[in-house]
Amino acid sequence: MKRSPIALIALIICVSLLSSCSFIVVNHPTESGTATQTNAPEQSETEAAENDPKKIIKDTHVRSGQYLATVEDADWNGGVVKIASAYPALSETEDQPRSLSSLIEERNEAVKEKLGVELVTETTDPASLFARLSVDVKSEMYYADLLMIPQNSAASLAASGLLFNLRSLPKFDLSAPYFNESSVEAGSAGYSSFFVAGELTCSLHTFHAMFFSRDAFAALGLDAPYSLVKSGGWTWDEYFALAAKSGELAPIATGAHGDEAADAAYVAMGGKFISAGVKKLPAIAVDFESLGAAVETIRRAFADPRALARERGGIGAFAGAMFMEDRLDAMRSLANSAVSWGVLPMPKASADEEGYITPASGDSIVVAVPAVLFSDELTSQVVRSLAAASAGRVPQAFITHAQNELLRDNDSALMLDAIVSDVRYDFAYTAGTMYPSAASASYYAIRNAVFDGEDAAAAIEYYRAICESELAAVFPME
Repeated sequence: MKRSPIALIALIICVSLLSSCSFIVVNHPTESGTATQTNAPEQSETEAAENDPKKIIKDTHVRSGQYLATVEDADWNGGVVKIASAYPALSETEDQPRSLSSLIEERNEAVKEKLGVELVTETTDPASLFARLSVDVKSEMYYADLLMIPQNSAASLAASGLLFNLRSLPKFDLSAPYFNESSVEAGSAGYSSFFVAGELTCSLHTFHAMFFSRDAFAALGLDAPYSLVKSGGWTWDEYFALAAKSGELAPIATGAHGDEAADAAYVAMGGKFISAGVKKLPAIAVDFESLGAAVETIRRAFADPRALARERGGIGAFAGAMFMEDRLDAMRSLANSAVSWGVLPMPKASADEEGYITPASGDSIVVAVPAVLFSDELTSQVVRSLAAASAGRVPQAFITHAQNELLRDNDSALMLDAIVSDVRYDFAYTAGTMYPSAASASYYAIRNAVFDGEDAAAAIEYYRAICESELAAVFPME
């Protein structure tokens, strides 16, 4: 075979000792001792809290073990699997919090044991990765077994012929529960699927969320809206009702990704920009009947003259604000700010909608395969095994790290579970950076309608034919 290349000391000790069975979530030391309401597999949250108000055991291995068992066993005799990554935290653990890196290590060990392989990661940046793939793939030279790349760089790689059609991998079932369903559509066009996402990356910082000022709520004598989220009632109407209690309608501040705020709100309300549905041509997928109501809701939330939308205000935008829409990455800076803050999912359009939708930004990491493979069978097994063995483990490691290192209240850690449980990917983020017509017919149209008062339906209709024709030429039906 060819070989290619504390915050809490107690938490660290517990993770190390219990790595084979369970994960312990411990309260942040600045909190009063209210138990984190994570689910124990054999007891209710109330029973667990009564038994031990300081920690609740959550088994992070049940689901991943069940999924991993569905992948056929193999022995590749210690063969080296090379992962080319644009995100260093995927496998390199030296600079990662132990509560996060230990679970990644454990996940990798499970895959190594199942397949008899060694996993080696080469970290680079997207531009260098593109250049290297361009040379090696076009020379029919083997470079890596799989790629971890930002979603917004996938289209250029696919259009350049540098990515393998995942549907051609043996025994590769894109409907498997350990793959994110919306990512399959976002990464597919015609009979080709170029990337997929699941829980195998720990780059959850790229998902959108709603932050709120606990200081502002306390000053107004208001309870934090956690109970609304838990009951499924966290909607835009509830947001406006709370914001109005500040004495005047408080607009949503935005952080370093202000222009994305309108996009994230639209997707979180159930909207979709472009559908590249499985075995279908890319098509504009906007419901014009509901588009007007969605635009008005987003305009009301973001287009107030005092809002910082479309400004790169950074975390300073949150000072004096009641709400801020940003990526979860903002937690790192907010943890060191003077603001006492909490985190919520993006609001829903209505309470009767099932679940909360979390938009994945274009920087979110997805999994792809180079066009030139060493072994399609090995690659298929590795991708499926990594995705299966990650289910539950990686998100819980991220949540636990955030709770103990970044968050100031345990309820916000519980909110992260709702945020990462239903992440939505969108084809517009995949193709928009490379094809301007796709951007113009999708999220640009929404932003321009919100901020500049243009007619979103007319803009989408104007660019629709150009966009669909262009995408159909690049991603044809076979």
